Amino acid sequence: MEQQGINPPFIVTDGLTKTYIRREKPEHGGITRLWRRETREVQALRDVSFRIGRGELVGLIGPNGAGKSTLVKLMTGILTPTSGSCMVDGRTPWAERKAHVRSLGAVFGQRMQLWWDVPIRDSFDLLRDIYSIDEGRYRHRLDELTTALDLGDIMQSPLRQLSLGQRMRAELCGSLLHEPGLLFLDEPTIGLDAVSKLKLREFLRVENETRRTTILRSLSPTSPRLTRCPPSRLRRRKKPPLRKLPPRTPPRQKNKPVRTGRIARSAPGFSAF
Repeated sequence: MEQQGINPPFIVTDGLTKTYIRREKPEHGGITRLWRRETREVQALRDVSFRIGRGELVGLIGPNGAGKSTLVKLMTGILTPTSGSCMVDGRTPWAERKAHVRSLGAVFGQRMQLWWDVPIRDSFDLLRDIYSIDEGRYRHRLDELTTALDLGDIMQSPLRQLSLGQRMRAELCGSLLHEPGLLFLDEPTIGLDAVSKLKLREFLRVENETRRTTILRSLSPTSPRLTRCPPSRLRRRKKPPLRKLPPRTPPRQKNKPVRTGRIARSAPGFSAF
């Protein structure tokens, strides 16, 4: 029982486990290897339990293959667990998926939700219709996100013409248009430079503080020096002095026979006899 005056947990997982069945070609078996497959279990998650309060900003840190993406997909309702339970805002994600997805936003670093060949402004208008957002509320929120994420100059550009950093900012804008109370970010900074990562972190911090959006972000371990270094401490390294290189060995002439012992072998494409 929750104590009086303390908000109940927003996300609750209890013993969450996910096991995949992988079919592989056997190493031995002769010709039967062509059609016979062996199965083995791959455990992506095992007995994961935690609680997250409403309005928290939480990071999932772990190496590749640790199960971060699987955990995010379970909490968004994309996957169903092998065992265990998960409650997000009082709902089971995979059992009440339609109601669940209306109150959350998600950005996956390897997958895009915006349309590839149309201007991102048109993609935002399509998302407005999908989420049935009121026109006035949509305009106000779009202007707010366009200014915060610096999207003004690229609103009429197709997604395929944008850089990786610009695409990620556009994806983040699309996931926040309907003002979700919960935002999942699965490795959103993959491939981004250090400055873009810092700007993204600052935007998420402001969004969390001003709107009390619960943000769950997964990321791989990074250098503590880069993570803790404020923007004012970043400095460009000077180029090292040039060193004189040793003289280069002249390349071998084409079509000239190369002698190996007593046998003369020519360059490829020509006969030695």
